[in-house]
Amino acid sequence: MAAERIILTQEPLSFETGLQAEGVRWLILPAEQLSLSELWVAQQFLRSQGLEVRQHAQVFWQRMTLPVTLTVLALLAAVTAFGSFRSMSVSTRVFAAVLAGLVFKYVVDMAAPFTLLVGWHPSLAVLLPLAIPMLLIPRLLRQ
Repeated sequence: MAAERIILTQEPLSFETGLQAEGVRWLILPAEQLSLSELWVAQQFLRSQGLEVRQHAQVFWQRMTLPVTLTVLALLAAVTAFGSFRSMSVSTRVFAAVLAGLVFKYVVDMAAPFTLLVGWHPSLAVLLPLAIPMLLIPRLLRQ
């Protein structure tokens, strides 16, 4: 008796996506390594596919508000460090400026996961911590 051989053939399967070859880059790399335009395209694609877009949106908003953030922090440092030397010594003012910068950094670091957990829009992770120094600056300028 001769053994029978069964050969099965199958047609190749294809799956249509809107993803192009250059789009694979922003799926592989972390959101922090993408350019601003790549973050925008990645958000649009992920949203169209019904996937999670918060991390890309948060990094996008961090980069969009970076000039404003740096300006506000420089103004806060200037207001804190410079002023009347009768009320505080220079070293105390410099220490207060460094402390204000560190507190801002820690608030920003805590706001990002908090907004993701609560489900708020990712731009609030950047804008809410930015509101704190913006509210403190006029008060410090009056002194």
